[in-house]
Amino acid sequence: MTLEDIAYKIKGINPAIKKKYQALFNSKENRERSIVVLDDLMMRFKFYGAKPTTDPIQLAKDAAYREVIEYILTMSARISDDTLTAIESFINR
Repeated sequence: MTLEDIAYKIKGINPAIKKKYQALFNSKENRERSIVVLDDLMMRFKFYGAKPTTDPIQLAKDAAYREVIEYILTMSARISDDTLTAIESFINR
């Protein structure tokens, strides 16, 4: 087990599963397709801001959608000093 794997386990992340997310969303072969898929998910599930509502059911759905997309982004991100910068630049492009 590597130091990186130990850090993931401390955060409650299964290192083997995280590596699968990274392979799916960060590999050179899949990067272009994964960007299209993530863009589609973000637009479809209004990651950038859903229409304002006071309906508690819709508010809960919107929060759940965002949580799933954030989980995918977290699991697919590579650990490095510029991880947050990479995520921010992806979100803000």
